[in-house]
This record gives sequence, structure tokens and C-alpha cells, in this order.
Amino acid sequence: MIPREELSIYNHQRLNARYRGIAWEISFPEWWCLWLESGKWEQRGKRIGQYVMSRLKDVGPYKIGNVEIVTCSKNCSDGRSLTHARIRASTQMTRRTRKT
Repeated sequence: MIPREELSIYNHQRLNARYRGIAWEISFPEWWCLWLESGKWEQRGKRIGQYVMSRLKDVGPYKIGNVEIVTCSKNCSDGRSLTHARIRASTQMTRRTRKT
């Protein structure tokens, strides 16, 4: 039997990904096993010291092999670093285009 509360949380995360335009390719059993194997289910949440499911390098779909369970702080830090790197790359590309 599928736990009702966990299924509700899974569906919320899946719909949130869809809302953000991110593909979701994880079944409930895969998602649930990932959380159980991490040992962090009881510490799941969006506050400092809690854990979230994060996509590697914040790209691609949510799918097995492209997600990990990390602290919320690490996920936010990685996201900021990647955003800054993407902005720098875009700026450099714009400058190169203007020079030619």
C-alpha cells in the first residue's frame, strides 16, 4: 500500500517541477526509495539544515541519475554559483559577438 502523506508530497514536488517547466521522470517508487536510502526523509524541508531533492548542476529533468539529496543550503548555494556562471558566460558571448 502506498503511504498517503508521502504520495501527496511526491505529487506536490512533481507538479511544482511541471509549473517550473522542468521534466519529471521519476516514478513514486523510485522517488520514495531515493529518500529512504538517503536516510534524510525525516529532515526533509526548505529550511537551513533540512534536505531537498536537487538536480545535478540544476539542469535536465528530475530523473534517477540526475538527482541527489542535499541540504537546502547546498542547493541554494549551488544554484547561485551556477546562475552567476551562466550570466558570466552569456556576457562573454555577447562581448565576443560585438567585437566581430
